[in-house]
Amino acid sequence: MCRILFIFLASLLVAGPAGPALATTGSDPFPVHASMRPNVEFWEKVYSAYPSTKGVLHDSKNLAIIYEVIDLAPHGHGSRQVNRRRVEQAKERYQAMLARFAQGTSPTTKIECRVYGMFGPSPTRDAFRQARDDIRCQTGQKDKFLAGLKRSGKYLERLQDIFRNQGLPEDLAYLPHVESSYNYEAYSKFGAAGIWQFTRATGKRFMQVDYAVDERRDPIVASHAAARFLAANHELLGNWPLALTAYNHGPTGMVRALKEKGSYARIFDEYDGKRFGFASRNFYAEFIAARQVAKNYKRYFGNISLDKPVLYHTIEMAGYAPVATIADFFHVGVDEVRRVNPALRPPVFDGQKHIPKGYRLRLPGQAQKMARMSTALPSSLFEQSQKKSQFYRVQRGDTAGKIARRHKVSINELAAANGLSRKATIYVGQNLNIPGPGRKATMVASAAPSRRQNQEVPTLATLKGKVMATALVAERSDAAPVGSLAKWRPQGNPQGMIAAREEERPFVPLVARTAKKRVVATKMPTVADVPRLSPVVVADLSESILSLSVPQDGSELLIPPVEVEPPTPLAAEQQGRRLIAETADLGRKEEMVVAEETAVVVAEAGEASGEINPLVLVGNFDVARLKTVKGSPTGTIQVEVEETLGHYADWLEIPTHKIRTLNHYRFGRAIRYGQELQLPFAKVSKENFEERRYLYHKELVEDFFVAYRVESETSYRVKKGDTLWSLCHDEFELPFWLIKQYNAGFDFHAMRLGSEIKVPVVTEIDADSQVAEVIPVPPAGKSLAKKDAPPAAGLARENLISDNLLI
Repeated sequence: MCRILFIFLASLLVAGPAGPALATTGSDPFPVHASMRPNVEFWEKVYSAYPSTKGVLHDSKNLAIIYEVIDLAPHGHGSRQVNRRRVEQAKERYQAMLARFAQGTSPTTKIECRVYGMFGPSPTRDAFRQARDDIRCQTGQKDKFLAGLKRSGKYLERLQDIFRNQGLPEDLAYLPHVESSYNYEAYSKFGAAGIWQFTRATGKRFMQVDYAVDERRDPIVASHAAARFLAANHELLGNWPLALTAYNHGPTGMVRALKEKGSYARIFDEYDGKRFGFASRNFYAEFIAARQVAKNYKRYFGNISLDKPVLYHTIEMAGYAPVATIADFFHVGVDEVRRVNPALRPPVFDGQKHIPKGYRLRLPGQAQKMARMSTALPSSLFEQSQKKSQFYRVQRGDTAGKIARRHKVSINELAAANGLSRKATIYVGQNLNIPGPGRKATMVASAAPSRRQNQEVPTLATLKGKVMATALVAERSDAAPVGSLAKWRPQGNPQGMIAAREEERPFVPLVARTAKKRVVATKMPTVADVPRLSPVVVADLSESILSLSVPQDGSELLIPPVEVEPPTPLAAEQQGRRLIAETADLGRKEEMVVAEETAVVVAEAGEASGEINPLVLVGNFDVARLKTVKGSPTGTIQVEVEETLGHYADWLEIPTHKIRTLNHYRFGRAIRYGQELQLPFAKVSKENFEERRYLYHKELVEDFFVAYRVESETSYRVKKGDTLWSLCHDEFELPFWLIKQYNAGFDFHAMRLGSEIKVPVVTEIDADSQVAEVIPVPPAGKSLAKKDAPPAAGLARENLISDNLLI
C-alpha cells in the first residue's frame, strides 16, 4: 500500500502542475532552475489556491513536501492566538510521527504511509530527524493576492512604462505583489513603507522621506526609485535572479554569497549564510510565481474587474503653503487632495506642516481647468519657510499646568496634541509636542471640503502675464491615502475624474528638486568592497551589560550588521530611569484642579503608574554643553535608538567624516545607544538640529500606529544568550523603540538573567478587511506572564528589518 502511494506521489511530481508552462530558457530574463521549480509551484498555490483561512504545513527545505492544509480562523480579534494553537497542535502531530520514523518505526496508518512516501523509496533516519525540525506553516494568500490584483489595475501600466523607459524588464512591475500585495498603505513593524516596502534608510537614497513628505508611499515616485535600485543590483550582480534576491537580502549579502558559490543556482541549493533564511532563499521563486499568477489571472480567478487608472493634473509648488489654502483655491476638498497625494504625511493635513516647496502636487479634476487656475496662484498664498515644530522634555518638578503656561497653550490643547487621556500619566524623560498657533483652526478647516463662495474661475485673458506656477505632468495614477490622526479611511474614487495628457518631464525626486537640500551620492558596492563583519557577540547576561553596536554611516551601510559591543556605564539621569515627575507645589489647589479636569496628570514619584501612551516619545533629543572648538560651535548629544552617524550628518547637512574626525572615530567604528557624541553646529543651529531629530523619531512612532495598535501587555524574563537584537527581531518581532517606550525605567545596559521586560501585544490592521488581527508577542513556545493592560491612550489612528536598525 505504502509503495503504491509513493509511486503515485512521484508521478504527480514528475507531471507537474496543469497551469501554464514556466519559461526557463531563451530570452526570458527570469529563468527557473530545475531545483527551484517545486518552490515556484508551492508559491503559485499559496497565491492562487489557498485563502488566508488555510494554513499549509510543509517542509521548509523541500517545499514539495506538504504534510497537511489546516483550517485557520478568519482575521479578527484574537485570531492569531487561535491559529497559533492550531498550527502548534498540527506541527506536534507530524513531529511525533517523524520522530518515530527517525527511530526506525515503519509506517502503519494511511497518513503515515503518505508522509513516509514523500521522502523517496529509501529515506534515511537522518532525513526524518532533520525534517522533524523543519516543519513550517504558510498562511494562504489567495484573497489578499486577489485584492492586490484589483488594486494593481490603477498603476500596472504606468509602472511597466517606468521600467521599460529605464531599459529594464517590464515584468518587474509584478514584484509589489510579493512585497505588499499592491497595498499602497503597507507599513511593516520595522519601518518599511509603500508598495515597494522601502526601508527609511534605503528610501532616503532615492526619495524625500521626512516628517512632511514620505515619497515611499507614492506608488509612482517609489517605482522610479525601485527601478534605479534594481538596475544597480543588476549591474552589481549580473543577472535578475541575483538582483531580485538582493532586493530582499541586501546587495552586499548577495555579493558575499556570489563570491562563495559562484551562481544563483548554487546559492539557492547550497548557501547557508547566517541571514540567508527562508525568506531570502524563496524571494525569487515568489516573484516568479506572482508573475505567473498575475499575468494569467483569468485562469486562476476568472473574469475580475481591475481598478482603472485615473488621470490627474500636477503642479510644482512654488513655495510652502497650507493644504487647506491650496484646496480652497482650486475648489477641491482637502480629503480629495489627500487621496491623490499619498506622499503627504498626516502632519500636512492636521496643520502641523505646510505642503513643502518643490513638491509635485496632484490636483483631482478637469485638467484644463486646473492648469488654467494653477497659472494664477498668487504669491500671497505661499510662505517662505516650513512651519516649525516644538517639543518639550518633561523635567523633574513639572506639572501639566506649568508646561502649558510656559509655552502659552491651554492644557486641553497640550492634551490633544499628545493624545493624552484622563488616565494618562507623563513621566520625566518624555517629550511632549507643543501645539503651534493656528493648528486647531487648520484642522477644522480640513475636516470638510472647502470652497470659496464667490470666486470666479479665471479666463485665459485674465490669466495672461500672471504665471506663478508651472503646470507639469498629468500622471496616470490613483493612490490610497496615508492614515491620519482623524481615522481617515480610504474612499472610492470620484466618478468622472479626468485630466489631459501632457508631455512628461524626466522624473526627478523631490529631494533633488528642493532648494538647499543635500543630496548624498550613493556608491553601489563592488565585489571587492564587501566588508568583513565581526561575528555576533552573545553576552553572558549574568556578568556583563549589553548593547548592540552597528556601523553608522548612512548610505555606507547596506546590510543589517550584527556586531555587539558593551557600552560604557551611563549616569542615572542619562539612562532614562522611570522617575515620576513631581508636582511643583501640591498646595496650589487651582493647578491640581486644572490638571484633573483636563486629564493630564504628572504623577509624583512612588505613585502607581498610569497607562502608557506610546505616542509620547521617550528619549533625550536635546543638545547639551555647547562650546566653541577651534572657532566652531560644538554640542554634545546622547545617542538614541534608531540613530546613526548618517542621520546626524543629514540633519547637520555635513559629511559623516566630519563627525568622525571630531570624535576621533576611525571609519567602521560603531556608535552605541546611550553613548555621548560631539557634533558641530557651524551650518545648522542647535534648535534646527533638535527639531529635525525629534521629528524623525515622531515620524517613526506615528507611522507605526497608522498600521498597528497596542492590544495589551505581556512580560518576558531575560534568558542566558539573549541580546537586544535577538529579543527585538526574533523574540518580540517589534522595534526596540517600542519596547523602550514600555520600559521607561528599565536599564537595558544592565540587562541580566531574570530581568523582566514589558512587551506590548501589537494589533495589526488588516489592509483589505480593515479588521484588527492580534499579533501575540513573543512567538509561540516562550513562557510569558500575560496580564491585562488598559488600552493605550491616544491610539485612535492607527517585514523587513531596516538596513539601519540600531539598538
